[in-house]
Amino acid sequence: MLLRLSHIVLLCTSSFKGIMAAAKPVDSCPSTTAPRVNLGYARYEGIALSNGVNQFLGMRYAAPPTGSRRFRLPDRPLNETHLVLAHKHGADCYGVNPSAPTPDLEFSEDCLFINVYAPKNATLNKDGGLPVMLWIKAPLTTVLDRLQDQMAAINWIHEHISKFGSNPEKVTLFGTSVGGGIVLLHLLAYGGNSTNSSKQWRAGTAQSMYLPSVYTVDEMQFHYDHLLTATSCSDFGCLRQLPIEQFQANNTAIPFPGQFEPALFGYGPTIDGSSLP
Repeated sequence: MLLRLSHIVLLCTSSFKGIMAAAKPVDSCPSTTAPRVNLGYARYEGIALSNGVNQFLGMRYAAPPTGSRRFRLPDRPLNETHLVLAHKHGADCYGVNPSAPTPDLEFSEDCLFINVYAPKNATLNKDGGLPVMLWIKAPLTTVLDRLQDQMAAINWIHEHISKFGSNPEKVTLFGTSVGGGIVLLHLLAYGGNSTNSSKQWRAGTAQSMYLPSVYTVDEMQFHYDHLLTATSCSDFGCLRQLPIEQFQANNTAIPFPGQFEPALFGYGPTIDGSSLP
């Protein structure tokens, strides 16, 4: 399934919102007064807002999940040789619920981006820097992000958020509706054994939580079989090579066996014996 969304990270002093687009590399020399950060794999330039907050939008926390990476666990972000303008949000992810309202957003299979909002003068101190709030939004067009993608984002925070003046040991996950349900799933991941999951965050708050049914692999097999038939594919490798437009044209919600109408959320979290044991 192509179910991924961008994440928003707030250093705990304010809250913000933005528009959706893509971060682009540049060759020209940008403003020397703009905030910059070197993450090792890429150098990003953000925007200094008039309210004293530095805004970094559309930064990659994983490699593009396209081509041979489709349906795989997230890889580390690729190296960028140019300074990248982090001025706009990355593309949103494709969904599978045609009845859901969709604002005028850019959609792409390449959608593993993260946004950071940090006070201008945030620095590390004896307490380790500011605490972090990781907002997981309630999706408009999908059931859930892939949980492994979210774990990659949490690991990114642990590795890089100190460069923005924040403490990677003081991270709070929060969300509403499906976003709140996602927080709960992270609490349950790996049977609650934080040694094997995203141990960097310490707390989660879930408001108006909505959690869809959790299925077994066998219960979701009919979706896979239907997709193979609809795309004239015979195996998983064929699905991985399909043009995204052709894949999405056939990636539709269908009724569960024995039912007559598709569920509102046709896809949902699945017990895989690993992340959800």
